[in-house]
Amino acid sequence: VLFRSTKFDVGDIIELFDKETLQRMKSFEILELEKSGSNYDVKVKGLNGAKVENDDVNYLVGNDTKATHLYLHNCLIQHKRNRGILLQARHSEISNCCFRNIVHGAIQVLGVRDIFGEAILPDNILIANNKFFNNSSHDINLFSYGSSGRGAIGNIHHCQITNNYLNGSIDYAVRLSATDEIDVNNNLVYAIVKANNRIFYVDTSANARFRNNKYIITRGVTPDSLLTINGEIEGLIDENN
Repeated sequence: VLFRSTKFDVGDIIELFDKETLQRMKSFEILELEKSGSNYDVKVKGLNGAKVENDDVNYLVGNDTKATHLYLHNCLIQHKRNRGILLQARHSEISNCCFRNIVHGAIQVLGVRDIFGEAILPDNILIANNKFFNNSSHDINLFSYGSSGRGAIGNIHHCQITNNYLNGSIDYAVRLSATDEIDVNNNLVYAIVKANNRIFYVDTSANARFRNNKYIITRGVTPDSLLTINGEIEGLIDENN
């Protein structure tokens, strides 16, 4: 199998993604490799029954082992026109932070193919014990899209959103799109701003689990619904919210 230049080593876990939707297709472990100019010729072992096939040359390649890891703790991020944090990494954690007065959303976990080709689809993310105050757009937004538009189920994988306090959100407190295996548990949403505001949103996702989340109604405003769903949804759990 031939890959163009990025850093690869024996033992790395690589993944193949569809160019149009960014859907995760296969995973391999590199057993042998030989560098030739800006390319690598590698021998791989398929994971979870994956096999190398002729059409694999049409997929994008990401290196899970070399992906960026972000650990953000005890930070105050406030008064920004743009995003608070744009996370395009893996095996990362955002905890004990405060996001306040941010116009384009406090935390965006994004999977997208852009002209830089420098980011992998996010996986294994923990967002816990944070506070959000008076932000525009969505407070916590996990989403992905490909060249054809909306992303596929599972583009963003294995994330936990737990024990956060979300106050005064203009839009959804938590929004999920093109995700799989996401747990949204034990969060408190306070002070709904707009009468038509929903709390949580799920679109084109599988195995989104909402458990033990609470909201407090203020100023006589009642949200239309705690959870709004759209598109293809599989394995949704809405329990004790």
